[in-house]
Amino acid sequence: MTYDLPEPGELTIAIDHAQAQLATADAHRARIACTVIAAAVRDILTDFDHDAEFDAAGLALRVGEYGCAAVPLGTYWTATDEVHHIEDPDALDGLSEWVSHLNWDNRAGWQPLCIAISRGYYRLDLARAAQLPTGPLPAPETLP
Repeated sequence: MTYDLPEPGELTIAIDHAQAQLATADAHRARIACTVIAAAVRDILTDFDHDAEFDAAGLALRVGEYGCAAVPLGTYWTATDEVHHIEDPDALDGLSEWVSHLNWDNRAGWQPLCIAISRGYYRLDLARAAQLPTGPLPAPETLP
């Protein structure tokens, strides 16, 4: 049995294109997770009253390199840079579910929304995260 295969250069281009699509999808997932994280912080601080005022402007995250999932530290900042802590362990567990979607591999999606505090520690801007679009990915033909 014989069959024709694409040229090696064509295979390389196809793999590179597929990798670019995966990276774009993963960054998009990370951006959506940031929006959900902003909503979760609001829900924790307002006891799910979406009309209530709350003061969180930034959330501390620890992100390990090389694929390790991020974890919330429970620390948040107000707009005036006062530091507060989320004390409820159940609330932190729920927040961890969404924060764990962020990792070093998809940092293109979340890192632009953060201020680096020190190596591996970030402050997620919750107001910017809340404004992110959650629509569909760009069409594959528009990807590099």
